[in-house]
Amino acid sequence: MDNYEAENRELLDRFAAALRDRDTSAWFDEDELLDIFDFAGDYGMDYLRAEALFWGVRNFPDSRALMERRAVFYADVLGTEAVNSFSDDHADVDTLLARILSARANITGHDEALTFIRESIAASHNMEDEEVIQLVNFAADTGNLQWMADNTEKIFASLSYKPAFLYELGAAAIQKGEYAMALKALDDLVTEMPYNAEYWSLISTCHLRLNHLDEAADAAEMAIAIDPANTEALNCKARCMAVLNEEELIRMAGEYPDNLVIVETLIDCFCTRMLHDARVRQVILDAITDRLETWQDSVIVQTAAVMLKPDEAPERLDRIWAFEEDNPQTLPEKIRLWTQWAHSVYIRGSLAGAAAIVDTVYGNVPGSASGVTSADISPLIALGTAIHLGLKRYTSVVEDVEMLLGVNGGLSPAVHAAYLTALVRLRRFSTACRHIDLFRNRLVTCMQYEQFVAQGVYDSVNLALGISWLRRVFDDLRPRIAPDACQSFDSDSYDPFENV
Repeated sequence: MDNYEAENRELLDRFAAALRDRDTSAWFDEDELLDIFDFAGDYGMDYLRAEALFWGVRNFPDSRALMERRAVFYADVLGTEAVNSFSDDHADVDTLLARILSARANITGHDEALTFIRESIAASHNMEDEEVIQLVNFAADTGNLQWMADNTEKIFASLSYKPAFLYELGAAAIQKGEYAMALKALDDLVTEMPYNAEYWSLISTCHLRLNHLDEAADAAEMAIAIDPANTEALNCKARCMAVLNEEELIRMAGEYPDNLVIVETLIDCFCTRMLHDARVRQVILDAITDRLETWQDSVIVQTAAVMLKPDEAPERLDRIWAFEEDNPQTLPEKIRLWTQWAHSVYIRGSLAGAAAIVDTVYGNVPGSASGVTSADISPLIALGTAIHLGLKRYTSVVEDVEMLLGVNGGLSPAVHAAYLTALVRLRRFSTACRHIDLFRNRLVTCMQYEQFVAQGVYDSVNLALGISWLRRVFDDLRPRIAPDACQSFDSDSYDPFENV
C-alpha cells in the first residue's frame, strides 16, 4: 500500500469513527471532505460519500467544490433527471466538472461525445481527479475509450495527476472487456506507482482473462507481496494454480480456509478425483467442514458436500430448499434447477449424492403442487429412476416409474427398461408380464419391442448388461407371451443391438 492510499484510508477510518461515535467536535476541513468523498467512491461506500456531503453543507455551505461533488453523487446514484434538475437549480456553477456531468446526462452519440471530450481536454491544463474520472466514464459510455487510449500523451498534458487517468482508463477498459487496452494503462501505472497491490491485482485479472496464466500468477504474487490480504490477488493466483501447480492450490486452501473462491477453485480443480482419490477427498473435506452453513449459497461447495457425505445431506438440503419460498410462479424453475443439479452430481459418479437431491425435491413438492405440470416434474422423476436403479433401490425405481405413469402416462425406453429390471429383481413377474404385454401391443412386431427394451437397457446401464438382461428376462417371460409373436426369438443367438 503506497503512502497516498494509506493516508486516505486513515482519513476514511477517522471520519467513519466520528460518525459512529456521533462526535460533533471532530473537525474535517474542506479538502479532507473532498478526499473522503473521492476515496469512499473508489470503494463504493455511498453512505460515507453522502455523510461527507452533509458534513460539508453544515460547515462549508459556500464550497463550490463540494457542490460539484453533490452533482457527482446525484449522477452516480440518482441518474440523469436528478443531474439535470441540479444543473437547472445551480446554473451559476459553470465548471468543467459540471459541464462533464451535464454531457454525461444528455449526450449519447459517439461523434458528439468525442467532440466534447476533445474540446474539454484542449481547454484544460490542470484537470482534477474527479474531472478525469467523469470524463473517462463518459468516453466509455459513448464508445470513445479507444480514442482515450490512443491519445494518452495528449491527455497527460491536461492533467494535474497522471496516475488518476491511467487507473480510470484501466478500470473502464476492464469493465468493457478490453483487457489488452487495460493492461497497457495499468503497466504504465505501476511504472509510476510500483508498490500498489490493487494495481498489480488488476494486472493479474487482465492476464487471467487473456489466459496468460504465468503472467497472471506473477502479477498476483507481486500484489500479495505488497499486501498479503489482497483478496482479488489471492483469487487470481488460486485460479492460475489450478492449472499450473495443483500442490500450491492445495497449500493455499489450507492457508486461507475462509476464502470461498480458493475453496471453490480447489473443488473445481479436483471434481473428477474427489470420489476415488483419498487425499483429494480429505483436502476438500477439511476445506468445507464447519463452513457448509456459511457457504450455503455456493453450489460448488454444496455439491462437494453432497458427493462426499451424502448420508449427512438430507437435513441440510431441506434447509436450502426452504430458504427460497415456493410459489406457483417460481416452483417449476426451482424444480428444473434442482434437476440439473442432481444430474450434474449423477454424471460425476455420486449416485447417492444425486439421490439425496432428487429425494429432497420429492419430499418438498406435493403431488398437488400448484403450477407444476408434467413437463416440469417428468425429467426429475426419469432421472430419479436411473439413479435409484444404479443404487439397486428397486422398490424406489418402481415407485418412481409408477409416479411417472401417473404424471404423463408414457415412458422412454430407458425408464421402461429400468422398470422391468426392477420388477424382475423384486420377482414381481406378473406385473412385469402385464407391462410387457401393454407396451408390446403398442409396437408393430415383437422384434421392435425387443429392440425398444434393449435400447432402454443400453441407455440406462451398458451393452453387456443389456444383452444379459434380455436373455434372462425373455427366457423367464417368453412362455407367458403369445407364442406366435415370438417364434423368431432365440435368446442364445439373438443380438438385441443389431440395427439399433
